[in-house]
Amino acid sequence: MFKVTDPCDEIAAALAQAGWPEWAIPIMVRVAYAESGCRREATARSPLEYSVGPFQINLLAHPGVSEECARDPFCAARYALQLARSPRGLCHWTAFRNLFPGQCLRVTDEPSETIATTTIAPTDILKPVKDLWDWLVGPARTAAIAGISLILIAWAVREAK
Repeated sequence: MFKVTDPCDEIAAALAQAGWPEWAIPIMVRVAYAESGCRREATARSPLEYSVGPFQINLLAHPGVSEECARDPFCAARYALQLARSPRGLCHWTAFRNLFPGQCLRVTDEPSETIATTTIAPTDILKPVKDLWDWLVGPARTAAIAGISLILIAWAVREAK
């Protein structure tokens, strides 16, 4: 009998083995899932990009990493940690910037030492996303958004005359 495993479990294990601080592992697993579905074989090509592996490391922007390394979860996790410790931090990943707009964390070993562009501590990093989601899906908001949309449409029609 064979065992079915979640590819994100492999990514979490590789991040831990590569030395990522425990608090940052769930964030990077979410980034890897958003970037590639945690898949080693994921590839994105364009004239400005050749990104591969679970962390979608752009080989054109990072010539110091091989394709083999970028596709290997452990090797890619080690390289990703170097990027995460650089001044740009987790903002190297489009998925992080999309998941956490305006927040660029530079990974250090302790959450208290982590440098952020906002005052949100790493343990609270998901709160803005949850708050936004609650605001967007709340029933009162749906009615308010629909009402505002009707007002804007009426204004646009009046202005067009």
